Amino acid sequence: MRGRVETNAMKLSPKQAPLYGGCVLTVQLDDDDVEDEVEFFLLFLGSTQRHLSSTLRVSHVTLQAVCPGLSS
Repeated sequence: MRGRVETNAMKLSPKQAPLYGGCVLTVQLDDDDVEDEVEFFLLFLGSTQRHLSSTLRVSHVTLQAVCPGLSS
């Protein structure tokens, strides 16, 4: 649905699960909450930078994005 914005936040601690620039991050969504025509973006936060990344929809409930090279 165009114009509708919903946000769900999931925090990932770099100390518990470090992410390195260039790695592929795969996100599994809850099947009940997914609409087919919705675009998903991931926001990566470093200590001094932010990066908004588009995602590739691999399946109905699976997204992938390339992690940017940010400071931790």
